[in-house]
Amino acid sequence: MSLKDQVVIVTGAGGGIGRAAALLLGRLGARVVVNDYGGDTAGQAGDIGRAQAVADEIRAAGGEATANGEPVGSVRAAEKIRDAALAAYGRIDALINNAGIMAIGEVDEISDALLDRVIEINFLGAFRLLRAVWPGMKARGYGRIVNVSSSSLLGFGDRAPYGAAKAALIGLTADAAFNGKPHGILVNSLLPAAFTRLTNGEAGGADAIDPAMWEMLREKFAPEFVASTAAFLVSPKLSITGEHIVSGANRVARLAHFETAGWRKPGLTMEDIALNIAEVRDTRRGAFVASGQEELALFMPAPEAVVV
Repeated sequence: MSLKDQVVIVTGAGGGIGRAAALLLGRLGARVVVNDYGGDTAGQAGDIGRAQAVADEIRAAGGEATANGEPVGSVRAAEKIRDAALAAYGRIDALINNAGIMAIGEVDEISDALLDRVIEINFLGAFRLLRAVWPGMKARGYGRIVNVSSSSLLGFGDRAPYGAAKAALIGLTADAAFNGKPHGILVNSLLPAAFTRLTNGEAGGADAIDPAMWEMLREKFAPEFVASTAAFLVSPKLSITGEHIVSGANRVARLAHFETAGWRKPGLTMEDIALNIAEVRDTRRGAFVASGQEELALFMPAPEAVVV
């Protein structure tokens, strides 16, 4: 498969998954806008050096790339990243919303400032960049967008702002996919399992981990194992949209929404729910739902019509 001449923006591409994806895209013939603000995992900005190093590496291998050091988050930053891609290559075929920062602590320990910064970068920045490239994709009748989410949305403990922002990307993906499909814009989420600066920092760094465990994590969950999935999700060959793809350690899967068949009774009361909560939660009967419309349909027919 080739991505020859496809113009792809990759945010947070100075290291980890973003870097691995950018390098692979370059090898596959894409023209890559390598965006990275050069800062730390807590949102403190640096410089364009990290992005420039990756762009140089792509060019040294015979590919095309341009570096961009805008910090993802604000409306203005989204516009400047979009404009830099258009100035360099004339159009935007794909966007990988990968930039993100981490906040560690129980829900009552996270400051308002850090909470705002995580939501701004991890969610609003992605939303604003998607919105910035959307009109051009819509006008051309073609686009590929990947929102890099995380299994943290399922809950790990001590990372509520991060998990909440990543869960918000799932909602953004689902709704944007619904709107984008008639215009040839396919939008999917990527939930990576990779050992990066974020995961290493969560564990306290290499010095805080058993050396054998650190080496196992570094090798088994190398970011390069996620790059192929990211490349596929921006490929012209792609046909799926609105889906949430898990990738890492040489494994690819789909995370899907499942709703139990539930329990019904006219005049439902709180006591009824308490007495029948086991049936409400019973996963032996139910249906997968891919959209709000499909979920709404579960309220309409008789229960047996939606059981799988």
